[in-house]
Amino acid sequence: QLCDLYKTQNDWQGHIFQFIDEWIDDKPTIKVRTSGSTGEPKAIELRKDHLRQSARRTQEFFGLRPKDSALLCLPAQYIAGKMMIVRAFVVGYNLMIVPPSSNPFVTLTTPIDFTAITPHQLAESFETLKHKQIRIIIVGGSEIPPALESKLHQLPQNIYATYGMTETGSHVALRKINGIDATDVYEALPGVHFNVDCHNRLIIQADYLTITPLQTNDVVQLIDHKHFRWLGRFDNVINSGGIKIFPENIERKIAPVVPYPFYIGTIPDDKLTEKVCLFIEKSTPLSPSEEQELLQKIRPLVETYQLPRKVICLAKFERTNNGKLIRKNLKR
Repeated sequence: QLCDLYKTQNDWQGHIFQFIDEWIDDKPTIKVRTSGSTGEPKAIELRKDHLRQSARRTQEFFGLRPKDSALLCLPAQYIAGKMMIVRAFVVGYNLMIVPPSSNPFVTLTTPIDFTAITPHQLAESFETLKHKQIRIIIVGGSEIPPALESKLHQLPQNIYATYGMTETGSHVALRKINGIDATDVYEALPGVHFNVDCHNRLIIQADYLTITPLQTNDVVQLIDHKHFRWLGRFDNVINSGGIKIFPENIERKIAPVVPYPFYIGTIPDDKLTEKVCLFIEKSTPLSPSEEQELLQKIRPLVETYQLPRKVICLAKFERTNNGKLIRKNLKR
């Protein structure tokens, strides 16, 4: 029994064997946990046949074949790692396994056709990837920092940002983020369609999803039923003097000039209701002159109403176990 084998392995290996044992049993569903970045982590059940269909749509999108090789370098206790294993069962490709780490490619010596990583792994392995033969990389789990995305044209791989969530089992849309065909528009996987509600929040519809239609909290610019441009989270929207501001939009604009981990949030204001602020991860406060110098660099990059009114230093940002910023706690 695989369950006996995984008890003797290291944690990361044990999670792989544990999931395989769960995948090949007679139950029609698997249990997964949400990440906790937008609410309390919770356990949900996903149908195995729906996950198989998701894997086939990724296979169709990228043209993956049984003779291809893939690399699992994500923890198998999370849905992204689980789906790499599911795709191996469905597609039949050769799945290589390495311990999850910040730079999982450093010891890689063989060509790889397909792998999935997080934005943190992409950043930490950036120099390594310049010299590795990997055909397709998908990146998910959180937004890719704009400063990092702007450098990706230096890498030879075909790199795609994913859009999805635990409830969708895997990504439902992709966008190319390097090369001559790079774009800021997400394209739906085969069989997936999009719509929006009265607040322009994305609605996902696909017959293979356990929940369909699925209402999200992501505000988008819907181009058509297969394409959208992501604007930000509805629950992150700042109402400053009656103007609705997407903090993610500001973050993309100012990333090149902010030398610290940061996010855009608010503090209460008697006149504006909410005042736009720049929160940076730094153990000591900026001096008044350093703060003004930073704001002067930001000023020409944003609209007047988007300019942070204050810089606030926090010693450590709160994050989930898999590295996602828990923005709501910081905003509070």
